[in-house]
Order: sequence, then structure tokens, then C-alpha cells
Amino acid sequence: MLNEGKKIIALSFDDGPTAELTETINDLVESSGIAATYFVVGQNITQETEPFLRRAHDIGIEINNHSFSHSYMDRMEPFAVRSEVKRTSDLIFNCTGEYPKFFRPPYIAVSESMYESVGLPFICGIGCNDWDPSVSVDDRVFFLASGEIPDGSIILLHDQPENAATPEALRIAIPRMRELGYEFVTLSELFRAKGIVPEAGRMYSCL
Repeated sequence: MLNEGKKIIALSFDDGPTAELTETINDLVESSGIAATYFVVGQNITQETEPFLRRAHDIGIEINNHSFSHSYMDRMEPFAVRSEVKRTSDLIFNCTGEYPKFFRPPYIAVSESMYESVGLPFICGIGCNDWDPSVSVDDRVFFLASGEIPDGSIILLHDQPENAATPEALRIAIPRMRELGYEFVTLSELFRAKGIVPEAGRMYSCL
């Protein structure tokens, strides 16, 4: 049950699962009692990383599709786009027992044929460029806990090797964000809370 008056946001993490960071994020989500959403890359779902993804699902993290190869899909033919999405969705289902509900295009690069081919709602988001190692922990904390993130926002973060600064920043930011009235939900919960039925072939960033 969402608390009245709270600012509701969805934390999302791209590019995993990774041997280096996914378990760290899983631990953070579980110990903090928050909700989160992963957008995973199919080729990163391996025998080594499957247990991390399965655990993420088991602790309530929503698992969604971020393509198979993390290529510029706006340059692909429709059959290649469909193949990228299907391969990744099937891998997610085989690991978690659930198919993804949303798609985040790599590099947020889209084309009309992608919208027609993917068959899922597209998700963008607002981010702090945490893929860039020059963005400090303090910069990430300021972005997250400044109080400027609007209600209904989807936050775009990254589960990438050598990106330990993001969970480090979140450990500091989450208590501050709670004091500011933020509540953390999965992407599906965010749509439900806002009374929006997501549509395939449409891009969403803030609800």
C-alpha cells in the first residue's frame, strides 16, 4: 500500500546481470527494503550470472528487457529487432519464470520500425550519467537526494563492472530520500500507482 503524499519513483538499473555488481545491488535492495527494476542484456545472462538474476526476482526486483547485444537497434532491420527482444525475453523467462513487461532501447536510440516490432512499452528515464566514472559518488548523491526528482520519475542507473560508486551513492542517498518523502516502487507498481496502463510502442520517462 503506497503512502498518501509520498513522491513515488522507480529506480532502474541497466546492462546487467554482471558478476561484479548485481549481487551488490541485490544486497542493497534487500537490506534497504526498497523496490527496484532491472533492464538486462541477454548476452549477459550466463551460467555465472543466472543465480544473481534469479535471486533478484525472488526478492521482488522486476526484470525487464534491454536487448540481447546492446547494439544500436534503430539501425537494424525489423526481423533483427524482433530477434534481439525475443532472445532476451526467453532468457529472462527461463531464469525467472516471468516474461518482461517493458523494454528499454540501448542508448535510447529508437526508430519507427522498432516501435512497430518490439511489442512492449518503451522506457526511458532520467539519470545522473553514472555510466561515466568521472561522475563522483557525491555528484550521484546530490542528483538522487537533492529533492529535485519529480514524483512519478523513472531513474536510470547502471549495473556495470567497475560502477561500485552507484550502490555506494545509494547507501547514502536512500535514507535522505526517504526523509524527503520518496517511496521506491517497481516500474509496474509505478504505472499502477499513477493509474496508467502502459501501451506498446510508446516511450515513458516520467509518469
